[in-house]
Amino acid sequence: MRRLKQRIQEAPHLSPGARIETAAQRPLLPFAPSEEEQGADGAQQWSVLSVLDRASTGARERLPLGVEWKKRSRGFTLFEVLIALAIFSFAVVGLVIGLDSVVKAMMETRARAFSRLALESRLAYNLIDPPLEGERVIRSNGIDFRESLTSVPLLDAQGNQINGVYRLKIHSKYDHDEEEAEILLYRP
Repeated sequence: MRRLKQRIQEAPHLSPGARIETAAQRPLLPFAPSEEEQGADGAQQWSVLSVLDRASTGARERLPLGVEWKKRSRGFTLFEVLIALAIFSFAVVGLVIGLDSVVKAMMETRARAFSRLALESRLAYNLIDPPLEGERVIRSNGIDFRESLTSVPLLDAQGNQINGVYRLKIHSKYDHDEEEAEILLYRP
């Protein structure tokens, strides 16, 4: 009994009301009474196993039931910030790729519309003032036009050739977009 009292007094690092929890959490043995010896002031009760558990290396002090630890969240961890940045960067890359394809499609549509408008304009101009027979190349507003006027042999119902019928063919090229239009002209 004296030895037990001495071991209790040699453990000043433990608070008097602390309970000890072992790593294995072993149950009390039936031959060891749970309240064998009282503390120095008589207010606390110690068991033999609790004193031995305090001296072991796997023991740790447990706080009384009324004490709670609150985890304070003062911000984000570095890992959480990196994950958020990765998700944000994937979203931004997706938006940039989407916007790039939309802008490219819009530019192609605009180029086709501009080329088509210029082709129709050249066709209307040539209907009023047809070019001479042959081929010519014209560059206007960044569009290359190749105009050709060739005679077309046509026969009437009796088999006679009709003179003055020509095929006007206009080919336009703007960037990578090419279009072509043709029409028959009668020049007596």
